[in-house]
Amino acid sequence: MAGEEPQRKRARNPKEPVVIQAKDPSRQPGELKRIGGSMSDDWNNRIANDTVSSLWLKNSDEATRDRQLAAAIAGLVGIHPRDELEGMMAAQLIAALACAHHGVLVHRGISRPVRACVLGYHCRMRQKRFCGARTRRGTLCQCKAIQTKRGAWRCRLHGGLSTGPITDEGRARISAAMRARWAARLTGA
Repeated sequence: MAGEEPQRKRARNPKEPVVIQAKDPSRQPGELKRIGGSMSDDWNNRIANDTVSSLWLKNSDEATRDRQLAAAIAGLVGIHPRDELEGMMAAQLIAALACAHHGVLVHRGISRPVRACVLGYHCRMRQKRFCGARTRRGTLCQCKAIQTKRGAWRCRLHGGLSTGPITDEGRARISAAMRARWAARLTGA
């Protein structure tokens, strides 16, 4: 036992065929056909689960979450997909609606942005931080924002850049640097 080397798992031969058993959809009951459009309940269940997992439920209480889940499934039933392709398109439609709804909540400042969209794609709206300051027209500023010292996200027009030195030492340091810069310009150096 002491001299034996441990057994290693053998890697599967890539040329070895993999057997997958496919069930004939025409022989299945298709009780959930109204949800996913297929006679295969496994497929319909997958469509329903993918649709429900795309919802933004993080900040919802239990009653709101139950209403959102029921509304998503009712949306699938209401679209009434006739086949698998329409079932996938219906699921993507509801997921895109959930993504857009969360984008509106982020834009209004109700929810926080996430790195990746619930669909798995990187939304441009969620990668870019917006300023969100009220403009003179009454709309929200759409400029790219940078984080201020206080932690707020504002663009360069609404306080995102430095407003200059605050302390007397800082002001003296800046004025000395400016004098040196102007002296160098006047002498041509």
